Amino acid sequence: MIGIVCGLKSEARTLAHLPADRFRVCVSGANAKRAHEQAKGLARDGARMLLSFGLAGGLAADLRPGDLLLNGSVHLPNGGEIRADAALLEALSQVLQPVRLAAAAGADQAVLTPIGKARLASGGGECVDMETHGLALAAQEAGLPWAAVRAIADDSRTSLPKWAMGLMRPDGSVDDVKAALALLRAPWDLPLALRLASANAKALAALRRAADGLLRMAELLPAAQA
Repeated sequence: MIGIVCGLKSEARTLAHLPADRFRVCVSGANAKRAHEQAKGLARDGARMLLSFGLAGGLAADLRPGDLLLNGSVHLPNGGEIRADAALLEALSQVLQPVRLAAAAGADQAVLTPIGKARLASGGGECVDMETHGLALAAQEAGLPWAAVRAIADDSRTSLPKWAMGLMRPDGSVDDVKAALALLRAPWDLPLALRLASANAKALAALRRAADGLLRMAELLPAAQA
């Protein structure tokens, strides 16, 4: 079984067609600690490999919404780095073309500003998310191969509105009523919200293509591995 941790329900929906006998998907609600616990649970339940899968913020200046990344390593928030499994990276690279190999930066809190993104980029990260470092730690603890597949949703120059972070429910869904109320209170953010929605749609489309690649990879693996 391949264990996958996503942050959002929208990310998990791109994986809905994967066979349940070969894949198990958890949604952390964009919570780094919960992602770690879920990855440990997947390992205890018999996962043979762990994948972090979902959206990411771009740190490298040349990344654009919809770009697909395969993370070969993750920089931990408190320092240090964990490298992904080389054989798994090779298998994924064969089924996810076009994809870019990139280093991830792990964050325990959302990174909202270009200044915050530049700070992480200076440490060597090319994208940032809140699940990959927790999953990588769990994989290291369990002695399992891991990798991360990420699609860029916001580039290095984009600021995210602070109110957007309050829309997330613990189950990884978005509170649409809160979103509408927030825009009523800050209508000047509507153009930004529309741009973010368009970028998010491009990233989710990339994840759907990546999910098809995961299915092809699983079909090539012996049942005992997948």
